[in-house]
Amino acid sequence: MMVGSWRALARGLVFAASLVVPGLALAQAQPQPQGDGAPLAAPFAFQRLEVDQSGLQPRVCLRFTGALRAEGVRYLDYLAIAPDPRPAASVEGEALCLTGLAYGSDYEIDLRPGLPGAGERRLVSGERVGVTLSARPPVVAFTGGGRILVRAASDGLPVTTVNVPEVALRVYRVGERGFNAVREQVRQNEPRAYPWALDQMANETGRLVWSGTMTTENPPNREVVTSFPLAEAIPARQPGIYWVVAYDAARAGDDTDMEARWNRQMAAQWVIATDIALSVLRGADGLHVVARRFADARPAAGVELRLMARNNEELGRLRTDAEGRASFAPGLLRGTQASAPTTLMAFGPEEDFAVVDLDRAAFDLADRGVEGRAPPGPVDVFAWTERGIYRPGESVAFAALLRDPAGHAVPGQRAQIVL
Repeated sequence: MMVGSWRALARGLVFAASLVVPGLALAQAQPQPQGDGAPLAAPFAFQRLEVDQSGLQPRVCLRFTGALRAEGVRYLDYLAIAPDPRPAASVEGEALCLTGLAYGSDYEIDLRPGLPGAGERRLVSGERVGVTLSARPPVVAFTGGGRILVRAASDGLPVTTVNVPEVALRVYRVGERGFNAVREQVRQNEPRAYPWALDQMANETGRLVWSGTMTTENPPNREVVTSFPLAEAIPARQPGIYWVVAYDAARAGDDTDMEARWNRQMAAQWVIATDIALSVLRGADGLHVVARRFADARPAAGVELRLMARNNEELGRLRTDAEGRASFAPGLLRGTQASAPTTLMAFGPEEDFAVVDLDRAAFDLADRGVEGRAPPGPVDVFAWTERGIYRPGESVAFAALLRDPAGHAVPGQRAQIVL
């Protein structure tokens, strides 16, 4: 009994020692207190290098163990960079970031002693940091969202490339009756094309009308914008919209190789080439359309307008007058669910075509101080009292004007006042 208890106690002592020893080691690792009991601060020193090569210019950040001074210090005076690129420097907390370096280059950055940190802290000893910037990866992209190309005046569709000497392009056409099938894709305007989207376009919603390559100027590691002449590629236009896909021709690969297709990094953009500029105003009295020419801003007379529902049913058809105007009756706008109006299409001479998505948010002028007020409906009321505050029991003198949408008085109209 005594032996068993001693063994248990001995095991307990060993277990306790295993708990205490790391605590002693941790205590020894702590900085020794100064005379006033405060721990010694870690020395101010260079910690690590951070490189971002995703932008137009590389960004190199030197991170230190403490914060830097946000202002009052010209940090370039404390750096010696070879070769001399004359970069710009900015402070971001504990990091000193440099821009203006070149892709595909090697640099040596000497941190000079005395480089100041926040407060009175300074770099005690100098240090040399090597920086290697690789070449920019090949890039093919379109700028902006969906694009309207003016038929008579446009130079083409701009394609932005980096380190890509030749671009492969495909142009798909979606007919006017197929617009509702791709309306959501046009609205989102995904800047990248994926294999499943290409298959869906080719098999279900559109048709490949042109494919080929285009050479570009290719200065190393610099962005180049090249115009793709869509009018030359497709001289015989038909009503509809176009989906243009571009990618590095060197990575074209085989369409049967799924891995190569997913690694292709294809850029995409929706395009309409037209000379019809449409303005649409929607109110209680219907849908008002104004059509003009992009070429000279003159009214576009005789343009055929079609109002389409969500289920692709045609709700109404009109032609613009000599002033380029046409108005759809308000009853055509009252449909709901699948019968709700969603698209306005315009057909001009020489197979000209334009389209407006009525579900998209209207142009908002509220941030410009001219937001106006909500449409009043069939009767507009302006009411007032002779003053703004009353005591209990006092009489209120109330007056009101009733006007129709044309501003004419509405006689004989009964009105109810709710206080």
